[in-house]
Order: sequence, then structure tokens, then C-alpha cells
Amino acid sequence: MKGKIGGPRPANTVAEKRETTSLYFAYGSNLHMDQMAARCPGSEPLSKCKLPDWRLVFRGVADIEPCHRDHVQGAIYVITDECERALDRYEGWPRLYRKEYFMVRLASGVETVMFYRMNNDKTISPPPAGYFEVIAEGFKHWGLEMRKLTQAARRAVKGRNGSVRTSWGAS
Repeated sequence: MKGKIGGPRPANTVAEKRETTSLYFAYGSNLHMDQMAARCPGSEPLSKCKLPDWRLVFRGVADIEPCHRDHVQGAIYVITDECERALDRYEGWPRLYRKEYFMVRLASGVETVMFYRMNNDKTISPPPAGYFEVIAEGFKHWGLEMRKLTQAARRAVKGRNGSVRTSWGAS
């Protein structure tokens, strides 16, 4: 009987085919639009974002750490479950990075946003030049403050040998 409550539903409805989505905060190489699109073709860039009381650091690769009165600049993407699995592989979750969450107010209301944070947060070291350039391109695309990126690179270089001369312009 058509429309009967509790009766069988038609299979393969649009809602059943659609993957669930979530929000992801990128602050490192995933700011690079082409790389993110290749890694997560189902992702959609949403907006740039500042995460207060955190700062960008380098541990060979990008990471963030709590830092009162500072902020991390990045971008929020809408990602599918498949995208999250691809990001998990890329970020080395759960071995290298762990997942953490923050709340953000968007036009749609208050939303939960996931980000990755390194498990070993003791070592500071500069990024390879090519990796830094990928992040710099992402910063440019999103219109983020390059100063925040170069500050993080300077801290990493100083942390290793006291020098601030680099091949990628953070002197």
C-alpha cells in the first residue's frame, strides 16, 4: 500500500546516496587548492578562518599549538567521509597526527570543525623548501597573512641553529 507508515521505503533515494559531510580546517599544505582537490576531489572550499589562541609551528611539517593571544590562519573545507579517509592517510592518522575539534560560527550556525595536530609536539624543525612553497601558495590563494607563515618558519630555524637565513625567503 503506497504511503503506508512503517511500510517499505523505496531503495536508493537521494538521501541514501549522499555521503555525510563535515568541516575540516587546513593550515598547512592542504591550503594549496590543487593539492587539496587532487587529494580530496569531493571537498569544497568554504572560507578562510582564524583560530584564536593557537599558532602555526613547523616540526619538519606544519602543526599548530596553543598560544595565548596569537592565532592560526587557515581555511575551512566541506569534506565527505571519503575525503576524511584520504586526509587520514595523508596526515598519518593516528600515528603521526591526531584529530581535534573546535567550534565556529558560520552563516548556517555554530558548527564543529576538525583539524589534525601532531602527536609529537616537542621538536621544532624547519620545513623542506618545496613543502614551504606549497603552503605559501596556499596562503596567497586564500589571502592569508604571509607574516604568520614566515614567523613560524623563523621560529623553526632559530629553534634548530639560531640562524634565520633560509633558501625560501624567511630571513
